[in-house]
Amino acid sequence: MDLLTKVFGIQVQSENWNKQNGLPLYIAGSYDFAAATLNGCRCIVLTPREELVTLPALKKEIKKIQEIDNVPVVLKLPTISYYRRNKMIENNIPFITDRQIFLPFMGTFLANETGEEKERKKFIFSTQQLVLLYLYQNKKKLYGRL
Repeated sequence: MDLLTKVFGIQVQSENWNKQNGLPLYIAGSYDFAAATLNGCRCIVLTPREELVTLPALKKEIKKIQEIDNVPVVLKLPTISYYRRNKMIENNIPFITDRQIFLPFMGTFLANETGEEKERKKFIFSTQQLVLLYLYQNKKKLYGRL
């Protein structure tokens, strides 16, 4: 949020948002919630606790949050990939990272993210299948169909 003050010269006032009890548990447990006032514009800031969900799921979650409190919902992320950034801009989903701001109701400041690739801790199902197939064939090259 310091970037907002640096780039736009506005003060950010933040407080707890205590309306998450009206949300489904999968949403209430996935984010840290805060109500913020940005230059007189009230919004809800979501900070994901884990991996961010897919874009269609995110849009549904934002819609549910806005049913309780009809103000803009802003995602606060440490970094964002180029692809996800473009998709969020296309879908008009506000976000703030340590280096970028996209607030369609206020302003935009975009820069290239040059963060480290984060380490993957899980294989998706299709990757698990390929690894197991390779291991069970006990050969140096992988042949066959899934």
